[in-house]
Amino acid sequence: MELTIHNRIEIVQSKIKTICERVGRNSKEITFIAVTKGHGIEKVIEALNNHITDLGENKSQELVLKQKQLAHRPTQPIWHFLGHLQSNKVKKTVNKIDTLHSLDSIALINSINKHRLEAKKKNEINSDLPPLKCYIEVNIANEPQKSGIHKNELERLLSHAENSSEISVEGLMTIAPYYAEIERTRPIFQELREIANNFALKELSMGMSRDFEIAIEEGATTIRLGTTLFGERAR
Repeated sequence: MELTIHNRIEIVQSKIKTICERVGRNSKEITFIAVTKGHGIEKVIEALNNHITDLGENKSQELVLKQKQLAHRPTQPIWHFLGHLQSNKVKKTVNKIDTLHSLDSIALINSINKHRLEAKKKNEINSDLPPLKCYIEVNIANEPQKSGIHKNELERLLSHAENSSEISVEGLMTIAPYYAEIERTRPIFQELREIANNFALKELSMGMSRDFEIAIEEGATTIRLGTTLFGERAR
């Protein structure tokens, strides 16, 4: 019998609790984002009806569409943007999300700052809206096909972000390589945790459907789950 989204959420919550008990963590420290990329609004609504509070999107177009489709709901989800944010999509994205997980350049910092300040000046968003929560994406494995900064660039990027009134760097994010032997992801997560500790950053966005259990063992505070919750994407 095929698992429902309700069943899948229960399984994930049980795994999170078990792992945290084993490694001496509090399961309430873990936020799990339902990654809705490529999934229809019916599945998204089903997840929200089963007490999912955080949704993640990788593309601006899908983010805007789903927000319109959910606008009628009295309680709105917390939106996370997970994909590489292109410069021409910053303006229509940064004021519609709660957290950006893919901060990866000084140019992006400058663009976010500019568009948010302009939006406040035009009263498009509240003038007292707090800075956008961001994770800096670090390409730990230095995979050329993936975005994210090299770890040696982190200090410079953090320094620049500190001068932005519209950005608050909460922590670091990474996407581990796809390894046939899943245990090989562990050193990736360990290194990100060590780097975060060196810069006194408390939040770690790491771990996806294949490797979230190892990520939690290694200190993840946010995991990003798509297939585990929704099954394979239709497209």
